[in-house]
Amino acid sequence: MDIPQELIEIYHLLRHQQERIYELHKSLRAVTEVLHKHGLGSEYAQSYEAIGSSEVALDYDGRLRLIDETIRSLMDA
Repeated sequence: MDIPQELIEIYHLLRHQQERIYELHKSLRAVTEVLHKHGLGSEYAQSYEAIGSSEVALDYDGRLRLIDETIRSLMDA
């Protein structure tokens, strides 16, 4: 296997891992939202604000786009 192909496979693995992290983030956000709705302590409200922010979700989207662009450029090379 040549180096560009190995890099492509590594980036595919990285993309898969980022997708899983994003799914975990969404699950954790859902849990904190439920806890927040049931009034289970101020620490959950603070976690909810940090975990639920749009900025965090957009960061995942940007990382996935960057990985996709890298894969495309490696495939074109």
